[in-house]
Amino acid sequence: MGATEISGFPTSLAVRLRVSASMEPSAPVRSEAPRLIANPLAGRDKNVGSLCQSCRFVILVAKPHCLSLGLWIDARSVRVLQLPSLSDFFEEVVMVSRTAHPAWLRASLIALVLVATTSTAADGIASYEFATPLFGLATAPDGSLLVADAGNGIVELRKGVGSLVVALPGVTDVAPIGRGDMFATIGGGPGLTTGRLFRVSRGRARQIADLYAFEAAVNPHPASVDSNPFDVEVLNGGIAVVADAGGNDLLMIDQASQVDWIAAFPNELVSTADLKTLAGCPVLTPGFEFICFLPPMLPAQPVSTSVAIGPDGAYYVGELKGFPAPRGESRIWRIEPGTLHTQCPSAACTMVADGFTSIVDLTFGPAGTLYVVELDEASWAAVEFPFPGLGGTVNACDISTWTCTEAATGLPMPIAATVDRNGTVYVAINALVPGDAEVIALP
Repeated sequence: MGATEISGFPTSLAVRLRVSASMEPSAPVRSEAPRLIANPLAGRDKNVGSLCQSCRFVILVAKPHCLSLGLWIDARSVRVLQLPSLSDFFEEVVMVSRTAHPAWLRASLIALVLVATTSTAADGIASYEFATPLFGLATAPDGSLLVADAGNGIVELRKGVGSLVVALPGVTDVAPIGRGDMFATIGGGPGLTTGRLFRVSRGRARQIADLYAFEAAVNPHPASVDSNPFDVEVLNGGIAVVADAGGNDLLMIDQASQVDWIAAFPNELVSTADLKTLAGCPVLTPGFEFICFLPPMLPAQPVSTSVAIGPDGAYYVGELKGFPAPRGESRIWRIEPGTLHTQCPSAACTMVADGFTSIVDLTFGPAGTLYVVELDEASWAAVEFPFPGLGGTVNACDISTWTCTEAATGLPMPIAATVDRNGTVYVAINALVPGDAEVIALP
């Protein structure tokens, strides 16, 4: 079959459509599993129909058929909402019919794509209809919480009530500059040119910098051009620092909106054994047989998902670690303040902690404790693929000794954390699940 044009599809991505079939409408299906479970999809009946009312799906298959990403297609456009771990080596597109794959795959795709679904926060934090997915969380100077809801925009949670600050679809993180003002990042991905930094003031968002354009022109990390700004912090004077998960680097945007790069992080040769175990090898999982035939070692990109400014003024950056999604291989880097153009490791950029799994956020508390959020102890593959997960963890780390304790574990899909002035830790959980995403306070 020849390539078929779909309105809104990123033209920079070379694709081939192999199968095309619409999915018939079906009633939504809700899991009857307990509320806090390692993998919310695990509780679904694998024989049920689609969770979507009227959808078609596309799987992007990465060379050599190693990763997949769901796309939701309506009559007008293609929307891409992705985790930052996905490869930038996509080479083909496969349309999935209603009967081409079992229900668990269609459910997994919906969990990744998340089309404007209602979610109500629990534990007395707030009640709000999150569009999902949630990616970022921050504490404003007045104590309210700011949520980066990629399906809608920036949401403020204040005294148990949620309200939309500004519509900004695709938002991945938010960082308060002062009262009422904030920076926000828009994510991107392979074949997309959407990576941007915005400044939000009085309910309006104004573009500050085109981060994809910088990546295309400079590309500090020696990989193909890919920009997915995933985390933003603010320095004194209103300078933004952005962790670009697609670019594998740390960027700085000054008051004049000029973009520069602080540090680029190295690839690492890692074992494929964890992924093979997760996939149940040597038993072959339909659709994921390739995992059992991977070589023993593969180079993994760092995927810099998070940045936090330490009490010492240094930049701390956390890695997700890309495919093959190893356990215990995510690292934390410390970069000296004022550093520019360093390829880590270097005198200015040192690895200060390792042994984590799939870091998705870093945040400091008022006492100087660093909170490290791990998406799932079985690695991000347990979230993106239909494999059993262990749940995520929020670690509390003393950066003077790098001793860490678990503040909470077994959390379902924690994606971000923030700490208020009283030391209360808030976490966005079930962040990728329609109808279940919420912000909770840790006891």
